[in-house]
Amino acid sequence: MLLETLKSEALQRGLLKPEEEIDLKKAFFLVRDMPYTRASSRDSETIIHEWRGTCSGKHYLLKKLFAELGYQSKLIACTTVNHIDPKSVHGKLRKLLEGSNGRFVDVHNYLILELPDGGEMIV
Repeated sequence: MLLETLKSEALQRGLLKPEEEIDLKKAFFLVRDMPYTRASSRDSETIIHEWRGTCSGKHYLLKKLFAELGYQSKLIACTTVNHIDPKSVHGKLRKLLEGSNGRFVDVHNYLILELPDGGEMIV
């Protein structure tokens, strides 16, 4: 189970006490606070063991952890458009941004968590 793996890794890092259990809130905070750095894989076990991940991998992991805790959630991906002044960056990124007039398209993931009272929360 991923919750057991998460607890083991969090204990090793001094982020949990042995008597603490991982509930919905604790799972969210542990994953949220992992460094935002690409892991070698988006596999949930890898993200936990390497204790890092990006938006996609962290949300895949949260979906599985929430399911283990008995919560349903829906994974949503959406595109976002940002405008960055090419003069504010250097190198290859500057050339890419100059070619798109500063337009930068990115994909963001989020979860819609179904709450016991019938409501929903965006994570």
